[in-house]
Amino acid sequence: MKRSKPFVLDFDDYCDNTVAKLEQLCKLKELMPGLKATLFAIPARCSPATIASAKALGDWVSLGMHGWQHTLGECWSWTSEAAIARMQAAVEMGIDGKVFRAPKWVLDAEIYTAAKELDWVVADHKDWRVLNTGARVYTYNQPLRDPKWTRVHGHLPNVSDNGIEEHFNDFVFPPDSEFKLITEIV
Repeated sequence: MKRSKPFVLDFDDYCDNTVAKLEQLCKLKELMPGLKATLFAIPARCSPATIASAKALGDWVSLGMHGWQHTLGECWSWTSEAAIARMQAAVEMGIDGKVFRAPKWVLDAEIYTAAKELDWVVADHKDWRVLNTGARVYTYNQPLRDPKWTRVHGHLPNVSDNGIEEHFNDFVFPPDSEFKLITEIV
C-alpha cells in the first residue's frame, strides 16, 4: 500500500480566547500519534499561561507569530525594524517557532526583509505575497511549489469553514500519515 504524502498542518488564531481549543488538538494527537502542528499565535492576546499551555504539549506543537494584535492591515504600517522588534519580542514571550503569518495574509516587503534578517519563514498566500525577497517562504495554497507535501490550514475558532472543533472530522488523516512542522520543510 502506498503511503500518503506527508502533511503540514497549521492553525491560526491561538490566543487566550482559543486556548481551550488545545483539547481538540490533543484529541487529534491521540488519533494520530505522529501529529505535528504549527499554531499561529497572536502575541498581544496571549498571556504567559496561554503560551505555557501550548509549550507544555511538547515539540509536536510549534508557536508561530500571527501579526501582533491581529488587526486587518496592521503589518502594512511596520517598517522592517519594527517587524524585527516585534518578532524578537514574540520570541522572548515564548512564541519562538520562527514563522510569521500576517492576519488575513495582508503584508508587504518589510515583513519579508525582517524575516530574512532573522532567518524566519514567512507563511504567505499565493494571492497575497511579495516575490523574490530572498526570505524563506511557505505558500500554503500553492501545492505545485512542493508537490510532495499536503498543506492543511485551519483555524482554532470557527471563523471560516475550517474551525478545529466544528470540523474536527475533516482534520483526521490516514493512520500511517507523516506530519512536519512548517519550519521542518522550508
